[in-house]
Amino acid sequence: MVRNFRDVGAEVNRLAGKPVMRPGLLLRSGSIDSPDELAQVGNPRTIVCLRRQENDFENTVRYFHFPAYNRVENYATGRKEVRKWVNQALGILEMDIQLPVLYHCTAGKDRTGVVISALLKLIGISDAIIWKEFALSEGAADYPMWKKAMEGFGLIENYLNRIKNPVIIINKFRDKSPSLSGLVDLLGKSTHSIG
Repeated sequence: MVRNFRDVGAEVNRLAGKPVMRPGLLLRSGSIDSPDELAQVGNPRTIVCLRRQENDFENTVRYFHFPAYNRVENYATGRKEVRKWVNQALGILEMDIQLPVLYHCTAGKDRTGVVISALLKLIGISDAIIWKEFALSEGAADYPMWKKAMEGFGLIENYLNRIKNPVIIINKFRDKSPSLSGLVDLLGKSTHSIG
């Protein structure tokens, strides 16, 4: 079994108690090492590897490798090296990639957690739901470490300065058909407090 695997959209919807993301499109996990494990992680069509070691998925999925900098704390999102890395890892979502997309690192909690937290913030998920999703990972960092990462993002649209059109990314994952009560909630809140 692959460590810390989950469908992020389905979990966010469960935690929010309403549909705010499209399930089945955004996946996360710990390391996967062979094409034989793809079925265990939702059969992704695109994989983004955040660990140092590369995968060998030639001819099976679209594969991107953005290893985190070992000399820099990944929760120090205010540092330029971390900001560049997060932008690279999320920037591929502007491309015409096939979904679902799987983000993974070794344990599926720290590097993956930081990148997924930035993406959820961009989509407009509330910090409370982002924390709950983050904390689902076995061995996840404590709240102060996660909060440090979230504060380092600041205004997420400015943080993700290498992403030319964030609406492309938001539209890939945000639920497109909210219920009437969800629509009322959405209209009554800023786009950065859904859930």
